[in-house]
Amino acid sequence: DPVTLVNPNEIALSSVAINNGDENTASFNVAVSLGITNTPTHYKIGESADLSAVAWQTFNASPLSYTLSGYGTKTVYVQLKNATSISAILSDSITAIQPVTLNSIIINNADVSTDNKTLSVALNYSGGTPTHYMVSEDSGFTTSSWIIYVNQPISYMLSNTSSGFKTIYLKLKNNVGESNIVSDTIE
Repeated sequence: DPVTLVNPNEIALSSVAINNGDENTASFNVAVSLGITNTPTHYKIGESADLSAVAWQTFNASPLSYTLSGYGTKTVYVQLKNATSISAILSDSITAIQPVTLNSIIINNADVSTDNKTLSVALNYSGGTPTHYMVSEDSGFTTSSWIIYVNQPISYMLSNTSSGFKTIYLKLKNNVGESNIVSDTIE
């Protein structure tokens, strides 16, 4: 809806968008873009709908830089003012998710060899919770696709069953990106 202004210099805030409307972020530092009518001189920003305890800051440009208070879903509230008026408070939300780091994988409980082409792959990861994994005998994962991560250990069937050393590569991902690639070898 168009904003009807009584005073032609009245400040109006029509929208707030964190990181261009992204749903998730891996960083606490976000960019808060504003839809503005007329030029503000000051702004308030915070994670409480009541901005009365927040000090006015000099407005330079949109987007505003803001640091989220931690992981989880965060709602950021913004209010603007100029010499003649104060805007309504508007907000946007984003979920800060910790990236997942894959520390190591262990094939068949660290056995050195196997005669079974189906392997059990245990994962050691830290940080966020994985949503998917990709596993392959090719470090480039050229013929692999993402599989929904449910629990571990992961079962993997070797494509090449000839004797010799087999290296398995694995990576994880969650809503904010992919982990590093880790490998383990078994004969």
